[in-house]
Amino acid sequence: MSWLCSGPFQTQRTGVAAPAATQDIQNDTSPTEQAALAHLLFPSAFLALGALLSALSLLTLRFPDLLAGPFSPGRVKGMAAVALVVGWLIPAGSGIIYYLLPRLTGSPLAGAELARVAGPLSSLLALGGIAVVALGLGDGLAPLLLPWWMDLGVLAIATIPLLVTIQTLRNRTEEGVYVSVWFLAAAAVWLPLLYISTNLPGFFSVGRALQETSFLAGFVNAWILAVGVGAAFYVAAKTSGNPLSNRQLAKVAFWSLAFASIWAGPGRLALGATPDWLDTMAAVLGLALPIAMLAAAAGIVTTIDGAWSRLGEEPALQAIVSALGLATLLSILQSAATFRSAAGTLGFTVFWEGIDYGWTLGVGTLLFAGAIYQALPALAGRRMGDIGFARRGIRLTLIGSVGLVLSTLLAGLMTGFAWNGASFTSGSFGGAFEAWSEGLGPASGLFGLAVLFGTVALAGHIFIALSIVRTITSGRAVEQEVLVMEDSE
Repeated sequence: MSWLCSGPFQTQRTGVAAPAATQDIQNDTSPTEQAALAHLLFPSAFLALGALLSALSLLTLRFPDLLAGPFSPGRVKGMAAVALVVGWLIPAGSGIIYYLLPRLTGSPLAGAELARVAGPLSSLLALGGIAVVALGLGDGLAPLLLPWWMDLGVLAIATIPLLVTIQTLRNRTEEGVYVSVWFLAAAAVWLPLLYISTNLPGFFSVGRALQETSFLAGFVNAWILAVGVGAAFYVAAKTSGNPLSNRQLAKVAFWSLAFASIWAGPGRLALGATPDWLDTMAAVLGLALPIAMLAAAAGIVTTIDGAWSRLGEEPALQAIVSALGLATLLSILQSAATFRSAAGTLGFTVFWEGIDYGWTLGVGTLLFAGAIYQALPALAGRRMGDIGFARRGIRLTLIGSVGLVLSTLLAGLMTGFAWNGASFTSGSFGGAFEAWSEGLGPASGLFGLAVLFGTVALAGHIFIALSIVRTITSGRAVEQEVLVMEDSE
């Protein structure tokens, strides 16, 4: 039996066969592959929709009275969150798990039919959630604003990857465990636990604020980065043809990410109503996030070493390298901003809007796109529909995300300095109550710059979505990998 992958996987036994002849994807794609494909087509449309709604939300920072009704600032931000979380990031991450698990365990995907049905259901749930929020029928609890009965639906969708992963791992035939499996299995466990813990009823004021910030940070660390970094280790080795350079770096990244998942949330509330000891712990333990990103970036970059010439040819490699560079920048900025000295200026400013955007539509989209670009030819038996679209999408997403993060950082600094100045001087505006919003005035020009960069990133997201859709629907047929498990020999 031959190993599907090259490089680090050549010495391992597997239940996956080498590529077979070109096949008709509608007739010959296995239930395992269909489950992964079902989580890629429609979610890519929600990537474009979520990016558009996020751009509108950014626009309201500069022109708060521009939109009203269903597109009022509060609602459009919630609609964007639903589109991105429920419509794009959860199903796309699930599809990546369903693609990688059989290839790394030698076992067919357990519950493949359930997993396949969950793809379209997540899209319907996202559409319903967007409509509910637009009509003002949500519960008003950020970030998703969904009523409790829709939260149950999201929880059900989030639990399916856990059930599938546990049973698939129980049936595995591979004796060794490649590092990607750690990240994917942990993400499948963390996601439903995170959603339950941050939606428990009975919390108010500070408790609810902690739930909201913990969800924002936990979803990034425990889902986006866990799935994305795990997939990036696979993509780097598979695409470059090199063995994994350093297993210890992967361990450092994994455990640092696990520690950072919780503490990155309370750090956003430093100098607020939370206890001082919580602020200190969140700042210190939150340093695990940049450690995780530096370790992951070092491990993946050294794995690619010697194959850098392929970077211009492989959109998958371009995407993960770009994502890791942006993730390292964001993790350093976010970690620094949680310390009390910096929180006194950046706390509760638009800086955190830029951080959220950078993680979800910057890092998350690029990491997931890299994994999807590598997976599509194997899943669909089709060559990428337009590599130029993919490259353009990666470049615009990276430029737009970096520009937006830096412009909101400057806007946050300017706003924070204005608020702090109002506390010590008798300026033209105050530092509290209605006059608090007047401190945003000096940064209004930077808000406009953030909108501009957000529009650039939006164009990149549209190109990425189109490249995925065109590959599945009209890409040129190539040889397709066929999963052949041991019990079928």
